[in-house]
Amino acid sequence: MAVCHARLLDELEIEQVHAVIGGSMGGMQALEFAAQFPHRLNRLVAISCTPQTTPGTVALRHIQRHAILADAAYNNGEYKAGSVLAGMKIARELGMACYRSREEFDARFQWQPTGPTHFTAQTFDVESYMDYQATKFARYYDPNCYLLLSKAMDLMNLGHGYSYLAQGVSRIECDSLIIGVKQDQLIPCKEQATIVDILQSHGRKSEFVTVGSIFGHDAMFHAQTQKDVFLGLVREFVESTLEEMLLHEVHRYSTL
Repeated sequence: MAVCHARLLDELEIEQVHAVIGGSMGGMQALEFAAQFPHRLNRLVAISCTPQTTPGTVALRHIQRHAILADAAYNNGEYKAGSVLAGMKIARELGMACYRSREEFDARFQWQPTGPTHFTAQTFDVESYMDYQATKFARYYDPNCYLLLSKAMDLMNLGHGYSYLAQGVSRIECDSLIIGVKQDQLIPCKEQATIVDILQSHGRKSEFVTVGSIFGHDAMFHAQTQKDVFLGLVREFVESTLEEMLLHEVHRYSTL
């Protein structure tokens, strides 16, 4: 995917960008771009991502993919256009339970039963919420696309082709800001810390910031958290370094 971004820049005749920024899968692509094309960016911001997918995350996505593939309506990828696959709903519900934190669910919903108590019924508010969100997701998200992107994330590995992960990560040369969310159950902060540890050990300038949010991995998609937390961190990092770069260019041309 990083190669696709590079080719797009080529078509647009853009040799270098000031910053590459991404979160979750976008963060993985940002890391890969910075590693493969270190001279095509000045700064890197990666949020809630990993340099190498871990078995725990693969296990989750395996269950999600299995739910889709086991759905008879999936029909080996030849499903009816516009259909809502039960497997897609299950995959989404499982994802939501992991992308967010228990604190968020416990704060948002009450425990008291609000519906029939039969095992096939939606007894609790949280069940109705999960079903509604999963159905909405399954209506517009293509199952084959979901499977492909899911597998692509599992295959994330900056160490591919190298003896050690550190060799692949150390290809990143630019200054970087790596952000993790303490309550992230999908990609824990220790995976972002690994990126920073490797970069710093190779003499790179890399800053690691952890933030707290009950929205867990989904924190970056929560509008208020974006505004109150991520926007400020990213803007300060990108704009401060942009100012430094512009001053450097002014000085360089003034001495010609």
